[in-house]
Amino acid sequence: MNAVLGIYGAQGHGRDVDFMIEELQALDPSIEVVYIDDNFSSSHSLNLRVMNFEMFLAERAAIKEVCIAIGRVDVRKRLSKICAEAGIAARSLISARAVVSRYAEIGKGALVGPHSIVSANVKIGDFFQANSLCNVAHDCRLGNYVTLGPGVLCNGNVHMGDNVYVGAGAIIKQGQNDRPRLIGRNAVIGMGAVVLADVPDGAVVAGNPAAAIRWNSYC
Repeated sequence: MNAVLGIYGAQGHGRDVDFMIEELQALDPSIEVVYIDDNFSSSHSLNLRVMNFEMFLAERAAIKEVCIAIGRVDVRKRLSKICAEAGIAARSLISARAVVSRYAEIGKGALVGPHSIVSANVKIGDFFQANSLCNVAHDCRLGNYVTLGPGVLCNGNVHMGDNVYVGAGAIIKQGQNDRPRLIGRNAVIGMGAVVLADVPDGAVVAGNPAAAIRWNSYC
């Protein structure tokens, strides 16, 4: 075995990346892909091997990489630190059915699902996650550990801080070149929210138009 890729998270979003695993192995059948789940059991009904992190470290492979397929920002941050300290590199998985502009920049450890679009002059930090059918339009700036649920529409000139979580189907109104729409660090935008104004650091917003309902405590 030359290379093994661990998908950290055998449930939830980890199952949603199955399309991208198929695409990856079609291009390079020599890469073995496994699930990493520290609470795994033999009852998991999956087509791939499932193991905890210590078992993954013990795998005999010349190259070991990991993709963290867990939506919760605080958990993703913790696991990315653990992997880095163990010398395991972060790998990005971008679906062949996604469209990423050649003028866009995405950091390490990203997961970009099928039929998502990342447009020109977009800059995104590390450990980004975009589920299927997301649109990150021109001139957006997204920080580290940003998570977009399925069908999020992030229109042009939106600037997000680190650790932002955007629920499925949310729409964020575009900003302007001289005044981008600002989504603060650690903000959470609820499912289906329509964001027409800036969102402060740590705010949890929901509704149409979106309004603060509480303050985020876990990022």
